Formats: sequence, C-alpha cells, structure tokens
Amino acid sequence: MMEIDVSDLILTELAGLEHRVKDPLERRRLELQLMFGARLTLKRQPKNKFDKNACAVYLKRKHIGYIPREIAKLIAPKMDRGHKYKAFTLDFGIYFGGFERERPKLRILLVRI
Repeated sequence: MMEIDVSDLILTELAGLEHRVKDPLERRRLELQLMFGARLTLKRQPKNKFDKNACAVYLKRKHIGYIPREIAKLIAPKMDRGHKYKAFTLDFGIYFGGFERERPKLRILLVRI
C-alpha cells in the first residue's frame, strides 16, 4: 500500500476555466464530466510565455485550464525533477464574479505520487 504524506496533498481551484469553456451547452457537458473524482492530467508548459512554471490541466484530451500560478510555482520544479502528480475533481459550480458574470469554479485535489 502506498503511503501519502499530507504535504503531498494540495487543494486548489482550477484557473482559466472561464476562458476555455464559454458556450453554456459545452459548459454543461463539461460539468457532467467533472463530477466528483474525475481524473485530470497535468502537463508542464515551461515555454509558456506568461508563466515559466505553467502546469496545464486536461480532462482526457481537452485543455480545461491551469494550476493557479502560486501553486504551479511550488509544484513545477518538482515535476521538472521527475515527480508525478495525480489530480482529481472535488466539486464544480457556478459563482458570480465581478460585473455579475457567471464563472465556472472547479476545486481539485493534487496528489504527489
């Protein structure tokens, strides 16, 4: 049985989902796929022009967002040294951001393995 240290667990929210999924029907389809426990894939993007620590998040083959910058700054060096992370969805919802815009919100759990 694999032991997991609490320091290997990170709870965060996905960044950029509202930019990736704008169509309401597509967002509803995605919401159904992102039910509790859905497996996500992380891919480093060291050549990302906005953030050298960027970690893209995929559901199957669909790029759905990024790990937030402050978390990516912590895990990117570990990933670059060969550490692996699993990511799982916790919950998905809609909240009202600035200017009363609906924004999708996805909480995820990262587990270093």
